[in-house]
Amino acid sequence: TKWYAQLAPGVKRALRWSIWLALMIGVAVGFSNALTTAWDDLKDHHIALAWQLVAAWIGLAFSVKLSGVIWGRMLGEIHGRPIDSMNAISAHCVAWLLQYIPGQVGALVYKITWAQRQGISKTNVTMSFVYENVFQHVTPILPAVVVLAVYSDQALFEGNWTVHIVAASALLAGLALVLLKPVIGFLLRKLAKTRGIPEREPLGPGAGLRYFALFLLPRLFNALSCGLIVA
Repeated sequence: TKWYAQLAPGVKRALRWSIWLALMIGVAVGFSNALTTAWDDLKDHHIALAWQLVAAWIGLAFSVKLSGVIWGRMLGEIHGRPIDSMNAISAHCVAWLLQYIPGQVGALVYKITWAQRQGISKTNVTMSFVYENVFQHVTPILPAVVVLAVYSDQALFEGNWTVHIVAASALLAGLALVLLKPVIGFLLRKLAKTRGIPEREPLGPGAGLRYFALFLLPRLFNALSCGLIVA
């Protein structure tokens, strides 16, 4: 922005360090709260270190890295040139830690800062962030529908309220995928008019379905890992 460009180099450096420090404090507070809650839940249980637990942690870590690969590929498609996978994984893992700050502000700010160093516009990386979050919230619904359909002792729509809720969620998820392109297209056009940002086309339906399927893979690793933990 204009006001930032007019700042002295020392002020810019101090501002960047202040923002980074605030983000780190936010992550520390988030982790502390999460660990405190987890410890309160688990302190009365004896948990032995077994191969299932080790495999689960490896699976959970791998799912984060796999998400980074998919996000980097999607960002490259939006940006118009490929993104190095290791570079994307590194940025995604740091942003993943910053998600502990409420509202995911830290994750978005970090990805925008990282993208600017790579010569990627704020519009492109923000667009990829929106797509990533939509897919990560929609994709877990599909495995849940499959599991309930297979293991439920009642028919899919016969008096089982849990199945009803999940089935309705699946319909809403499908609707979200259908509306994703026009909604993001509308937001991009508004940004182009109000901020003078070059107008961009959102991902087409084919690309949306492809990345929806790809973002299913990390969720499946998460599900398998959680299954190993409770086994």
